[in-house]
Amino acid sequence: MKVQVFHESANGARTDLGLFELPHMPPIAEPFPVNSQTFYLAKAYFGPDEDGMYQLILEGEPGHMQ
Repeated sequence: MKVQVFHESANGARTDLGLFELPHMPPIAEPFPVNSQTFYLAKAYFGPDEDGMYQLILEGEPGHMQ
């Protein structure tokens, strides 16, 4: 599924992290890697919209993959 991924900061500002092709949505509160080194926690997801697109909202400070 095509998923537009956003990071939402504590003050409500959103940063667009790009379009991902995912087999399924991650569980809420689980780490979601945005690249090979950084992850955020899944907060919410929405969709699909009329174009079949989903949204995934991430939160928290960036964590680093080990």
